[in-house]
Amino acid sequence: MRNSTSTVRAALWLVCGLIAWQRAGAADPPLVWIPPASFDATKPRLGLPELPGAKHSILFAPKPAQPGESNGYASLRHGRYNHHQQLLLHGNKVILYWTNHLQDENGPGQRMLAKVGTLTNEGADIDWGGDETLLELAPPAMPAIRRLADNGQDEINSAFLDGELTSSGGKLYLRGRLQACHGWTDDMRFHNSPLRQPVPEEHYRGGLDKKNGFRWDLYWFLGSFVQQWDFVGGRLVATSPTYFLADIPVCLQVTSAIRKEVAPLNAPYLNAPLLKHAPSDIQNFITQANRNRAPWQGHPRYAEGMFKRAANGKDGLAHWTEFRRPSGEWVVVRDNLLDAEVYYASVRASTSDTYPAGIRTHLFGTAMPVAGNLPNGSAWIVGGNRDRTDMYLTWSKDGITFDRSWSLVHQRMKVTEGVSKTGYGGPQYFKALTLADSLWIVYSIGKENIGLTRIPFSALSHPSPR
Repeated sequence: MRNSTSTVRAALWLVCGLIAWQRAGAADPPLVWIPPASFDATKPRLGLPELPGAKHSILFAPKPAQPGESNGYASLRHGRYNHHQQLLLHGNKVILYWTNHLQDENGPGQRMLAKVGTLTNEGADIDWGGDETLLELAPPAMPAIRRLADNGQDEINSAFLDGELTSSGGKLYLRGRLQACHGWTDDMRFHNSPLRQPVPEEHYRGGLDKKNGFRWDLYWFLGSFVQQWDFVGGRLVATSPTYFLADIPVCLQVTSAIRKEVAPLNAPYLNAPLLKHAPSDIQNFITQANRNRAPWQGHPRYAEGMFKRAANGKDGLAHWTEFRRPSGEWVVVRDNLLDAEVYYASVRASTSDTYPAGIRTHLFGTAMPVAGNLPNGSAWIVGGNRDRTDMYLTWSKDGITFDRSWSLVHQRMKVTEGVSKTGYGGPQYFKALTLADSLWIVYSIGKENIGLTRIPFSALSHPSPR
Protein backbone atom coordinates (compact mmCIF):
# COMPACT_ATOMS: atom_id res chain seq x y z
CA MET A 1 0.00 0.00 0.00
CA ARG A 2 2.83 2.41 0.92
CA ASN A 3 4.62 1.90 -2.42
CA SER A 4 1.33 2.34 -4.24
CA THR A 5 0.67 5.62 -2.42
CA SER A 6 4.14 6.92 -3.27
CA THR A 7 3.67 6.00 -6.92
CA VAL A 8 0.36 7.84 -7.06
CA ARG A 9 1.84 10.90 -5.31
CA ALA A 10 4.77 11.09 -7.74
CA ALA A 11 2.42 10.64 -10.70
CA LEU A 12 0.18 13.45 -9.44
CA TRP A 13 3.20 15.74 -9.07
CA LEU A 14 4.15 15.06 -12.69
CA VAL A 15 0.60 15.51 -14.01
CA CYS A 16 0.09 18.77 -12.10
CA GLY A 17 3.39 20.06 -13.44
CA LEU A 18 2.45 19.20 -17.00
CA ILE A 19 -0.91 20.95 -16.63
CA ALA A 20 0.83 24.06 -15.31
CA TRP A 21 3.25 23.94 -18.23
CA GLN A 22 0.41 23.62 -20.75
CA ARG A 23 -1.37 26.61 -19.21
CA ALA A 24 1.81 28.62 -19.69
CA GLY A 25 1.31 28.21 -23.43
CA ALA A 26 4.69 26.65 -24.18
CA ALA A 27 5.22 24.86 -27.48
CA ASP A 28 7.71 22.45 -25.92
CA PRO A 29 8.72 21.98 -22.29
CA PRO A 30 12.23 23.37 -21.67
CA LEU A 31 12.87 20.31 -19.53
CA VAL A 32 10.93 17.38 -18.14
CA TRP A 33 11.48 15.97 -14.67
CA ILE A 34 10.42 12.38 -14.00
CA PRO A 35 10.73 11.82 -10.25
CA PRO A 36 11.05 8.31 -8.84
CA ALA A 37 7.91 6.82 -7.31
CA SER A 38 9.33 7.39 -3.83
CA PHE A 39 9.46 11.19 -4.23
CA ASP A 40 7.58 13.00 -1.46
CA ALA A 41 8.24 16.69 -0.76
CA THR A 42 7.03 16.26 2.85
CA LYS A 43 9.55 13.55 3.76
CA PRO A 44 13.21 13.84 4.86
CA ARG A 45 15.47 13.57 1.81
CA LEU A 46 12.28 14.24 -0.21
CA GLY A 47 11.74 10.50 -0.28
CA LEU A 48 14.65 10.16 -2.71
CA PRO A 49 17.37 7.49 -2.51
CA GLU A 50 20.67 8.69 -1.08
CA LEU A 51 23.45 8.96 -3.66
CA PRO A 52 26.16 6.38 -2.83
CA GLY A 53 29.73 7.64 -2.95
CA ALA A 54 29.01 11.33 -2.15
CA LYS A 55 31.23 12.76 0.60
CA HIS A 56 30.36 15.81 2.73
CA SER A 57 32.49 18.18 4.83
CA ILE A 58 32.34 21.58 6.61
CA LEU A 59 34.84 24.18 5.37
CA PHE A 60 33.86 27.10 7.60
CA ALA A 61 32.05 27.29 10.95
CA PRO A 62 31.96 30.84 12.41
CA LYS A 63 31.98 32.45 15.83
CA PRO A 64 29.43 35.08 16.97
CA ALA A 65 30.32 38.74 16.34
CA GLN A 66 29.33 41.84 18.29
CA PRO A 67 28.51 45.24 16.72
CA GLY A 68 31.03 47.99 17.40
CA GLU A 69 33.99 45.66 17.89
CA SER A 70 36.54 46.32 15.13
CA ASN A 71 33.68 47.14 12.80
CA GLY A 72 31.86 44.17 14.27
CA TYR A 73 34.43 41.52 13.44
CA ALA A 74 37.02 40.45 16.01
CA SER A 75 38.63 38.08 13.51
CA LEU A 76 38.13 36.31 10.21
CA ARG A 77 36.24 33.61 12.09
CA HIS A 78 33.56 35.98 13.41
CA GLY A 79 30.15 36.68 11.92
CA ARG A 80 27.27 34.18 11.96
CA TYR A 81 25.93 35.09 8.51
CA ASN A 82 27.85 33.34 5.72
CA HIS A 83 26.30 32.95 2.30
CA HIS A 84 26.50 33.71 -1.47
CA GLN A 85 29.44 31.31 -1.80
CA GLN A 86 31.26 30.84 -5.10
CA LEU A 87 34.18 28.79 -6.42
CA LEU A 88 36.95 29.77 -8.82
CA LEU A 89 39.77 27.65 -10.23
CA HIS A 90 43.03 29.53 -10.87
CA GLY A 91 46.05 27.43 -11.79
CA ASN A 92 46.50 24.86 -9.04
CA LYS A 93 44.41 26.91 -6.60
CA VAL A 94 40.70 26.69 -5.81
CA ILE A 95 39.32 29.90 -4.32
CA LEU A 96 36.14 29.67 -2.28
CA TYR A 97 34.65 33.04 -1.37
CA TRP A 98 31.43 34.28 0.23
CA THR A 99 29.67 37.16 2.00
CA ASN A 100 29.97 37.50 5.79
CA HIS A 101 27.98 39.60 8.30
CA LEU A 102 27.16 39.69 12.00
CA GLN A 103 23.98 37.68 11.42
CA ASP A 104 21.84 39.43 8.75
CA GLU A 105 21.60 39.01 4.99
CA ASN A 106 23.05 42.01 3.17
CA GLY A 107 23.38 43.85 6.47
CA PRO A 108 25.34 47.08 7.04
CA GLY A 109 29.04 46.31 6.94
CA GLN A 110 28.69 42.99 5.12
CA ARG A 111 32.14 41.95 3.87
CA MET A 112 33.65 39.18 1.73
CA LEU A 113 35.83 36.33 3.00
CA ALA A 114 37.78 33.71 1.06
CA LYS A 115 39.50 30.40 1.65
CA VAL A 116 42.13 29.00 -0.69
CA GLY A 117 42.61 25.33 -1.48
CA THR A 118 45.50 23.71 -3.35
CA LEU A 119 45.04 20.92 -5.88
CA THR A 120 46.72 17.66 -4.95
CA ASN A 121 46.82 14.10 -6.31
CA GLU A 122 47.26 15.37 -9.88
CA GLY A 123 44.29 17.68 -9.57
CA ALA A 124 41.87 15.10 -8.19
CA ASP A 125 41.82 16.37 -4.57
CA ILE A 126 41.85 19.72 -2.74
CA ASP A 127 43.90 20.51 0.37
CA TRP A 128 42.07 23.37 2.15
CA GLY A 129 44.62 23.79 4.95
CA GLY A 130 43.64 25.54 8.19
CA ASP A 131 43.01 29.15 9.19
CA GLU A 132 46.19 30.21 7.36
CA THR A 133 44.27 29.87 4.06
CA LEU A 134 41.45 32.16 5.26
CA LEU A 135 41.48 35.85 4.24
CA GLU A 136 39.35 38.98 3.95
CA LEU A 137 38.71 39.58 0.27
CA ALA A 138 36.80 42.85 0.76
CA PRO A 139 36.54 44.65 4.15
CA PRO A 140 33.27 46.26 5.30
CA ALA A 141 32.38 49.54 3.57
CA MET A 142 30.54 50.86 6.65
CA PRO A 143 30.60 49.86 10.33
CA ALA A 144 28.96 46.47 10.84
CA ILE A 145 25.65 46.76 12.70
CA ARG A 146 22.42 44.77 12.79
CA ARG A 147 19.99 45.38 9.96
CA LEU A 148 16.84 47.29 10.96
CA ALA A 149 13.27 46.74 9.77
CA ASP A 150 12.52 50.45 10.28
CA ASN A 151 14.44 52.65 7.85
CA GLY A 152 12.86 55.95 8.78
CA GLN A 153 16.18 57.61 9.66
CA ASP A 154 17.48 60.52 7.54
CA GLU A 155 20.91 58.99 6.86
CA ILE A 156 21.61 55.81 4.88
CA ASN A 157 24.28 53.95 6.86
CA SER A 158 23.53 50.44 5.59
CA ALA A 159 26.08 49.94 2.81
CA PHE A 160 26.99 46.31 2.16
CA LEU A 161 29.05 44.72 -0.56
CA ASP A 162 29.17 41.62 -2.68
CA GLY A 163 31.08 40.71 -5.80
CA GLU A 164 32.79 38.13 -7.93
CA LEU A 165 36.36 37.07 -8.42
CA THR A 166 37.35 36.49 -12.04
CA SER A 167 40.40 34.97 -13.67
CA SER A 168 41.25 36.84 -16.87
CA GLY A 169 44.47 36.79 -18.86
CA GLY A 170 46.23 34.90 -16.08
CA LYS A 171 45.34 37.58 -13.52
CA LEU A 172 42.69 37.76 -10.81
CA TYR A 173 40.22 40.63 -10.50
CA LEU A 174 37.68 41.33 -7.78
CA ARG A 175 34.69 43.17 -9.22
CA GLY A 176 32.50 44.38 -6.36
CA ARG A 177 29.25 46.25 -5.82
CA LEU A 178 28.24 48.60 -3.04
CA GLN A 179 24.54 48.65 -2.28
CA ALA A 180 22.30 49.63 0.62
CA CYS A 181 19.12 47.90 1.78
CA HIS A 182 16.84 50.78 2.75
CA GLY A 183 13.05 50.89 2.71
CA TRP A 184 10.34 48.50 1.55
CA THR A 185 8.04 48.08 -1.43
CA ASP A 186 4.87 46.22 -2.36
CA ASP A 187 5.89 45.88 -6.01
CA MET A 188 8.29 43.15 -7.18
CA ARG A 189 9.53 45.41 -10.00
CA PHE A 190 11.50 47.46 -7.48
CA HIS A 191 12.81 44.57 -5.38
CA ASN A 192 16.26 42.98 -5.62
CA SER A 193 17.41 45.17 -8.49
CA PRO A 194 19.98 47.85 -7.66
CA LEU A 195 17.90 51.04 -7.85
CA ARG A 196 19.28 54.17 -9.44
CA GLN A 197 16.02 56.11 -9.66
CA PRO A 198 13.42 57.14 -7.05
CA VAL A 199 10.64 54.70 -6.19
CA PRO A 200 7.06 55.94 -6.74
CA GLU A 201 5.60 57.28 -3.50
CA GLU A 202 2.75 54.78 -3.51
CA HIS A 203 5.19 51.85 -3.66
CA TYR A 204 7.48 52.96 -0.82
CA ARG A 205 7.44 52.56 2.94
CA GLY A 206 10.22 53.44 5.37
CA GLY A 207 9.39 50.44 7.55
CA LEU A 208 8.42 46.83 7.00
CA ASP A 209 4.62 46.60 6.59
CA LYS A 210 3.66 43.06 5.61
CA LYS A 211 -0.01 43.65 6.43
CA ASN A 212 -0.27 46.10 3.55
CA GLY A 213 2.05 44.19 1.21
CA PHE A 214 5.27 46.12 1.83
CA ARG A 215 7.41 43.04 2.35
CA TRP A 216 10.06 43.40 -0.39
CA ASP A 217 13.25 45.20 0.60
CA LEU A 218 14.76 47.88 -1.63
CA TYR A 219 18.36 47.67 -2.86
CA TRP A 220 19.99 51.00 -3.72
CA PHE A 221 23.04 51.12 -5.97
CA LEU A 222 25.97 53.04 -4.53
CA GLY A 223 28.84 52.08 -6.79
CA SER A 224 31.09 49.47 -8.36
CA PHE A 225 34.76 48.84 -7.73
CA VAL A 226 37.59 46.68 -9.03
CA GLN A 227 40.82 45.43 -7.50
CA GLN A 228 43.59 43.21 -8.83
CA TRP A 229 44.76 40.16 -6.86
CA ASP A 230 47.51 37.58 -7.27
CA PHE A 231 49.31 34.77 -5.50
CA VAL A 232 52.53 36.00 -3.91
CA GLY A 233 54.62 33.46 -2.04
CA GLY A 234 51.71 31.06 -2.24
CA ARG A 235 49.29 33.51 -0.58
CA LEU A 236 46.41 35.36 -2.21
CA VAL A 237 46.98 39.12 -1.79
CA ALA A 238 45.72 42.38 -3.30
CA THR A 239 48.20 43.82 -5.80
CA SER A 240 46.42 47.10 -6.51
CA PRO A 241 44.33 49.71 -4.72
CA THR A 242 40.55 49.56 -4.90
CA TYR A 243 39.32 51.62 -7.87
CA PHE A 244 35.74 52.89 -8.17
CA LEU A 245 34.17 53.04 -11.60
CA ALA A 246 32.39 56.30 -10.70
CA ASP A 247 31.94 58.65 -7.76
CA ILE A 248 29.90 57.40 -4.80
CA PRO A 249 26.73 59.50 -4.32
CA VAL A 250 26.55 61.70 -1.23
CA CYS A 251 22.72 61.64 -1.33
CA LEU A 252 20.01 59.35 -2.69
CA GLN A 253 16.63 60.47 -3.98
CA VAL A 254 14.52 57.70 -2.46
CA THR A 255 11.17 59.04 -3.69
CA SER A 256 10.24 62.34 -5.34
CA ALA A 257 9.71 63.77 -1.85
CA ILE A 258 12.39 61.95 0.18
CA ARG A 259 16.10 62.63 -0.18
CA LYS A 260 18.64 61.11 2.19
CA GLU A 261 22.36 61.54 2.83
CA VAL A 262 24.73 58.58 2.45
CA ALA A 263 27.01 58.04 5.45
CA PRO A 264 30.79 58.19 4.85
CA LEU A 265 32.51 54.97 3.79
CA ASN A 266 35.28 53.15 5.63
CA ALA A 267 38.80 52.92 4.27
CA PRO A 268 39.92 51.79 1.73
CA TYR A 269 36.72 52.88 -0.03
CA LEU A 270 36.77 56.42 1.38
CA ASN A 271 38.65 58.60 -1.14
CA ALA A 272 39.48 55.54 -3.29
CA PRO A 273 40.78 56.53 -6.75
CA LEU A 274 38.59 56.26 -9.84
CA LEU A 275 39.10 53.68 -12.58
CA LYS A 276 40.51 56.30 -14.95
CA HIS A 277 43.61 56.42 -12.72
CA ALA A 278 44.12 52.63 -12.79
CA PRO A 279 46.78 50.83 -14.88
CA SER A 280 45.70 49.91 -18.39
CA ASP A 281 45.30 46.18 -17.67
CA ILE A 282 42.74 46.91 -14.96
CA GLN A 283 40.88 49.37 -17.20
CA ASN A 284 40.92 46.85 -20.03
CA PHE A 285 39.46 44.17 -17.78
CA ILE A 286 36.46 46.39 -17.09
CA THR A 287 35.94 47.57 -20.66
CA GLN A 288 36.48 44.35 -22.62
CA ALA A 289 33.23 42.74 -23.70
CA ASN A 290 34.02 39.06 -23.19
CA ARG A 291 35.89 38.10 -20.05
CA ASN A 292 37.02 34.58 -19.29
CA ARG A 293 34.31 33.76 -16.77
CA ALA A 294 33.31 30.48 -15.21
CA PRO A 295 29.90 29.36 -16.58
CA TRP A 296 28.01 30.40 -13.42
CA GLN A 297 29.47 33.90 -13.23
CA GLY A 298 27.81 36.92 -14.72
CA HIS A 299 24.24 37.26 -15.88
CA PRO A 300 22.62 35.10 -18.55
CA ARG A 301 21.76 37.25 -21.57
CA TYR A 302 18.26 38.73 -21.68
CA ALA A 303 16.73 41.49 -23.74
CA GLU A 304 15.94 44.72 -21.89
CA GLY A 305 13.15 44.22 -19.36
CA MET A 306 13.07 40.41 -19.70
CA PHE A 307 15.27 39.30 -16.80
CA LYS A 308 12.40 38.70 -14.34
CA ARG A 309 9.78 37.87 -16.97
CA ALA A 310 7.78 34.63 -16.79
CA ALA A 311 5.53 33.37 -19.58
CA ASN A 312 2.62 32.95 -17.15
CA GLY A 313 2.82 36.53 -15.88
CA LYS A 314 4.38 35.70 -12.50
CA ASP A 315 7.35 37.97 -13.12
CA GLY A 316 9.42 37.16 -10.05
CA LEU A 317 12.31 35.19 -11.59
CA ALA A 318 15.39 35.50 -9.40
CA HIS A 319 18.44 33.23 -9.17
CA TRP A 320 19.76 31.33 -12.15
CA THR A 321 22.02 28.59 -13.42
CA GLU A 322 22.83 27.33 -16.92
CA PHE A 323 23.78 24.09 -18.65
CA ARG A 324 24.28 23.01 -22.24
CA ARG A 325 22.42 20.23 -23.99
CA PRO A 326 24.49 17.72 -25.99
CA SER A 327 22.68 19.12 -29.06
CA GLY A 328 24.20 22.56 -28.41
CA GLU A 329 21.34 24.63 -27.00
CA TRP A 330 21.74 26.43 -23.68
CA VAL A 331 19.17 26.15 -20.89
CA VAL A 332 18.74 28.58 -18.00
CA VAL A 333 16.99 27.34 -14.84
CA ARG A 334 15.42 29.94 -12.52
CA ASP A 335 13.54 30.07 -9.26
CA ASN A 336 10.56 32.39 -8.93
CA LEU A 337 9.92 34.48 -5.80
CA LEU A 338 6.21 34.56 -6.72
CA ASP A 339 5.91 30.80 -7.25
CA ALA A 340 7.81 28.75 -4.68
CA GLU A 341 9.11 25.18 -4.97
CA VAL A 342 9.10 24.88 -8.74
CA TYR A 343 11.75 25.95 -11.24
CA TYR A 344 11.26 27.90 -14.46
CA ALA A 345 13.42 27.42 -17.55
CA SER A 346 14.01 28.72 -21.07
CA VAL A 347 16.25 27.81 -23.99
CA ARG A 348 18.53 29.72 -26.37
CA ALA A 349 20.37 28.40 -29.40
CA SER A 350 23.79 29.88 -28.54
CA THR A 351 25.53 32.20 -26.09
CA SER A 352 25.07 35.11 -28.52
CA ASP A 353 21.27 34.82 -28.23
CA THR A 354 19.05 36.14 -25.45
CA TYR A 355 16.74 34.01 -23.36
CA PRO A 356 12.96 34.34 -23.74
CA ALA A 357 10.57 34.52 -20.78
CA GLY A 358 10.88 31.69 -18.28
CA ILE A 359 8.42 28.81 -18.57
CA ARG A 360 7.11 27.05 -15.50
CA THR A 361 8.37 23.47 -15.42
CA HIS A 362 7.44 20.70 -13.01
CA LEU A 363 11.01 20.41 -11.68
CA PHE A 364 10.80 20.63 -7.88
CA GLY A 365 12.93 23.19 -6.07
CA THR A 366 13.51 26.72 -4.85
CA ALA A 367 16.23 29.37 -4.37
CA MET A 368 19.64 29.11 -6.05
CA PRO A 369 20.02 25.90 -8.10
CA VAL A 370 23.21 24.95 -9.88
CA ALA A 371 23.57 22.96 -13.08
CA GLY A 372 26.26 21.77 -15.43
CA ASN A 373 27.55 19.04 -17.67
CA LEU A 374 29.62 15.93 -17.16
CA PRO A 375 32.49 15.19 -19.57
CA ASN A 376 30.19 12.88 -21.58
CA GLY A 377 27.83 15.81 -22.26
CA SER A 378 25.03 14.67 -19.96
CA ALA A 379 23.43 17.35 -17.76
CA TRP A 380 22.76 17.59 -14.04
CA ILE A 381 20.86 19.99 -11.80
CA VAL A 382 21.18 20.40 -8.03
CA GLY A 383 18.24 21.99 -6.24
CA GLY A 384 16.59 22.22 -2.86
CA ASN A 385 13.25 22.58 -1.11
CA ARG A 386 11.46 25.61 0.30
CA ASP A 387 12.45 24.80 3.89
CA ARG A 388 16.08 24.61 2.70
CA THR A 389 16.67 21.36 4.54
CA ASP A 390 17.25 19.16 1.50
CA MET A 391 19.66 19.13 -1.40
CA TYR A 392 19.14 16.76 -4.30
CA LEU A 393 20.59 16.04 -7.73
CA THR A 394 18.79 15.06 -10.92
CA TRP A 395 20.49 13.85 -14.13
CA SER A 396 19.63 13.80 -17.83
CA LYS A 397 21.32 12.16 -20.78
CA ASP A 398 19.96 14.66 -23.34
CA GLY A 399 19.47 17.78 -21.21
CA ILE A 400 15.70 17.55 -21.68
CA THR A 401 14.40 14.55 -19.73
CA PHE A 402 15.73 14.36 -16.17
CA ASP A 403 14.79 10.85 -15.13
CA ARG A 404 17.32 9.93 -12.42
CA SER A 405 17.32 11.69 -9.04
CA TRP A 406 19.09 11.25 -5.70
CA SER A 407 19.21 12.90 -2.29
CA LEU A 408 22.55 14.50 -1.41
CA VAL A 409 22.09 16.16 1.99
CA HIS A 410 19.27 16.37 4.53
CA GLN A 411 19.97 18.68 7.48
CA ARG A 412 17.97 20.91 9.81
CA MET A 413 20.56 22.71 11.91
CA LYS A 414 19.77 25.27 14.62
CA VAL A 415 21.49 28.55 13.68
CA THR A 416 21.57 32.14 14.93
CA GLU A 417 18.46 33.82 13.56
CA GLY A 418 18.74 37.10 11.64
CA VAL A 419 17.15 39.10 8.85
CA SER A 420 16.41 36.69 5.96
CA LYS A 421 18.00 33.98 8.12
CA THR A 422 15.64 31.62 9.91
CA GLY A 423 16.48 29.86 13.18
CA TYR A 424 16.83 26.49 11.46
CA GLY A 425 18.32 25.69 8.10
CA GLY A 426 20.18 23.30 5.88
CA PRO A 427 21.97 23.27 2.49
CA GLN A 428 21.17 26.12 0.09
CA TYR A 429 22.55 28.36 -2.68
CA PHE A 430 24.61 25.84 -4.59
CA LYS A 431 27.70 26.45 -6.71
CA ALA A 432 29.83 23.80 -8.38
CA LEU A 433 33.19 23.00 -9.91
CA THR A 434 34.31 20.01 -11.98
CA LEU A 435 37.80 18.66 -11.23
CA ALA A 436 39.34 15.49 -12.64
CA ASP A 437 36.79 12.74 -11.99
CA SER A 438 34.52 14.52 -9.52
CA LEU A 439 31.90 17.20 -9.12
CA TRP A 440 32.41 19.55 -6.14
CA ILE A 441 29.39 21.45 -4.79
CA VAL A 442 29.63 24.23 -2.21
CA TYR A 443 26.69 25.61 -0.23
CA SER A 444 25.81 27.39 2.97
CA ILE A 445 24.10 25.51 5.79
CA GLY A 446 21.41 27.71 7.31
CA LYS A 447 23.31 30.73 5.92
CA GLU A 448 25.85 30.12 8.69
CA ASN A 449 28.30 27.30 7.96
CA ILE A 450 29.89 26.62 4.58
CA GLY A 451 29.61 23.00 3.42
CA LEU A 452 31.17 21.03 0.58
CA THR A 453 30.02 17.86 -1.18
CA ARG A 454 32.19 15.79 -3.51
CA ILE A 455 30.50 13.50 -6.04
CA PRO A 456 32.62 11.10 -8.12
CA PHE A 457 31.33 10.86 -11.69
CA SER A 458 31.13 7.11 -11.18
CA ALA A 459 28.45 7.62 -8.51
CA LEU A 460 26.09 9.00 -11.15
CA SER A 461 26.29 5.74 -13.11
CA HIS A 462 24.15 4.06 -10.44
CA PRO A 463 20.50 3.97 -11.53
CA SER A 464 18.01 5.57 -9.14
CA PRO A 465 14.85 3.59 -8.30
CA ARG A 466 11.74 4.33 -10.33
